[in-house]
Amino acid sequence: NKDLITENHRLQDLTTVLQEKHHRISLQHHELLDRVTSAETKVSEMERSIEDLQWDIEKLRKHEQKLNRHLAEALEQLNAGYHISGSSGSFQGGQTTLSNQELANSRIAELEKLQNELQSAVRLKEKLKLDLRTLPEEAVRNTQDFRCQSQFSLPYNESLQVKTQLDEARALLLSNKNSHLRQIERMESEELSVQKKLRTEVIQLEDTLAQVRKEYEMLRIEFEQNLAANEQAGPINREMRHLIGSLQNHNHQLKGDVPRYKRKVRD
Repeated sequence: NKDLITENHRLQDLTTVLQEKHHRISLQHHELLDRVTSAETKVSEMERSIEDLQWDIEKLRKHEQKLNRHLAEALEQLNAGYHISGSSGSFQGGQTTLSNQELANSRIAELEKLQNELQSAVRLKEKLKLDLRTLPEEAVRNTQDFRCQSQFSLPYNESLQVKTQLDEARALLLSNKNSHLRQIERMESEELSVQKKLRTEVIQLEDTLAQVRKEYEMLRIEFEQNLAANEQAGPINREMRHLIGSLQNHNHQLKGDVPRYKRKVRD
């Protein structure tokens, strides 16, 4: 029983230590989770920025296509106006041609600007893809996200080990507790059995004592009756002893007279 109590105290102390360690690791775990969440938020923002850039690139591409169509239409209109205008409408045709030319030049300049922006965005995208493919492992390890993940993995694994040890300690403590309870139940059962046995023996002894008392009472009554009878027979006994003594003396005298009478008869 003392060994069980000592082992129980030891397991309780071990459980307390493991709980404190688990609490400390849990705090580190939550702190690293916050850092990981912050890093994931930044990654999500970067991904959204990339998606926005891709969306802008797609818009630029569509705008480029639209401008190309407008430019083609403008060139067709310009060519058609040039052939249709003739000598009689040379002044009016010249103004229309000049206006269309200015519009076409403006659209061409805008288109070239958009094409340059598109090419710059495409080059940046390709550069990012290339950098991502050729990114060295050491650089990945030096990133904040990787460090956060590494720092998170170590206490997380330690917390799992501590949790496993804590579960094992709790299981062992529960097993010892159940064993202790079973031992107590067994001792209580044995004590109850001994109490029943003692109670039965006490009842038997009480019955025997009552029987002995009854027999003693009967013997006492018989003794008192005999004593009373002896007290009543005392004078008679004395008279009988006196009579017996007298008869014995008389018999002795007769025995003494017999030889004397025999001598007289012979004489």
